[in-house]
Amino acid sequence: MHLNNTRQLSDQALNRISREADDAEKQLDAQVQQQRDQFKAVTSDPNQVKQIEETLKRIEEALNSNQLTGEQKTQAEQQRQQLQAVQSLRSNPNAVEERAKEIRNQGLTAIRDRRQQLERQARGEFWQRGVRVGIASLLLSFAYFIVSISGLRELGILKGKRRPAMR
Repeated sequence: MHLNNTRQLSDQALNRISREADDAEKQLDAQVQQQRDQFKAVTSDPNQVKQIEETLKRIEEALNSNQLTGEQKTQAEQQRQQLQAVQSLRSNPNAVEERAKEIRNQGLTAIRDRRQQLERQARGEFWQRGVRVGIASLLLSFAYFIVSISGLRELGILKGKRRPAMR
C-alpha cells in the first residue's frame, strides 16, 4: 500500500514539475515577444537611433581618453557592445527575429535541462523510498514469520503433539 502511495506522490511531483516547466516556457515566450517588440521599436525610431549613436560616440571618447578605471572601463565596453548589437539589428531586418529565436532557444534549453534534472531527482528519490520501505516490509514480515513459527513450535502445533495447557 505504501508503494502505491509513493508512486502516486511521484506522479504528482512529476505533474507539478511539468506544469512549472510549461509555465516557465509560456513566460519565456512572453518575454521574447516583449524583447522583440522593444528591438523593433528602438530600431525603427530615428530619435532612439540618433541617441544610440551619440551614446556610442561618448563611450568611445571616454575609452580613448584613458580616464576610466578598470571597472568603469569594463562597464563602458559592455555597454558599447550592447549598443553596437542594437545598431547591427537596425542594419539587418532579419536580425531581430534571429536574435529572438536565439534567446528563446537558450531559454528553452535551460528550462528543459532543469525539468529533466528535477524529474530524475524526483524519480530517484521516490525509487529509493520505495526500495527502502519494501526492504523494511520484507524484513518485518520475515521477523513476524519467525516469531509465529517459534510460537507454533512452543505450542507443539508444528511437531504434531500439543503441549498440555498450564493449570
